Amino acid sequence: MLEIALFCAIFFLVLVFFYKQKAEGLNILQIESEKLSTFRELLSEKYPIVIRGLGEPKFLTPEILKSTPRLHGFQLGPNLYLGDILKSPSSLPTKLHVPEEARKRLATEVGLHVWGEHTWLPHYSGENPSWFLSLETQVNVGSIGLTKASAYSTLLYPTSGTFVCSLLVDTAEKFLPKTWQGRFLDELTISDTPLLKEIQFIDIILRPGHVLHIPPHWLYSCKVKDASTLPLCGILEFHHPISRLASSLA
Repeated sequence: MLEIALFCAIFFLVLVFFYKQKAEGLNILQIESEKLSTFRELLSEKYPIVIRGLGEPKFLTPEILKSTPRLHGFQLGPNLYLGDILKSPSSLPTKLHVPEEARKRLATEVGLHVWGEHTWLPHYSGENPSWFLSLETQVNVGSIGLTKASAYSTLLYPTSGTFVCSLLVDTAEKFLPKTWQGRFLDELTISDTPLLKEIQFIDIILRPGHVLHIPPHWLYSCKVKDASTLPLCGILEFHHPISRLASSLA
């Protein structure tokens, strides 16, 4: 029994060590879809990765949602339903905040979770047992304010519209105001962020057919660039036990 406890303790510490490892400086890796077999190897670099050329999504598009009447009554906010903005995308509030539980339920309703399990989970699991990695999914409508990634890997998968994604290493957090969560870099001013000029970041244009992997500890936001269509983005978070614990404590 003592040996088992000791093994578990060592295993836990090893996981913590690798989870805390992070890249130094801003850098972005990029691969094409036909080189997706190298994705798992690139994860060890601890840098964001753009996967290009995956093709237009076959689900989670305005057209698919319009043809699914049962989703039209899905509530996104007070007195705001999915069917309302499908009829008129311009009616989407600029700072719409859909509750996390609603984003998770919508991901299940449209099949994003099943798609993630079949399409992406095998790229992470490898020789790991099935219980080691778990997946959480969300569907975001509109922009995504500043968020700190805690999962082993966070995938942003835009399926409609164009987004500008800003990426910051976690050391930038010390320059941000105390209430930075949910905000956008272009909204910060010298008055609330005295060291604004010290914040280093990278902007990436994300369109349907591209996927962005964000390692743990990085900060990110995604702002809608093209408002001519309903902006939709799938969020897939792949967790191992330590990232799951860190996420629950965040």
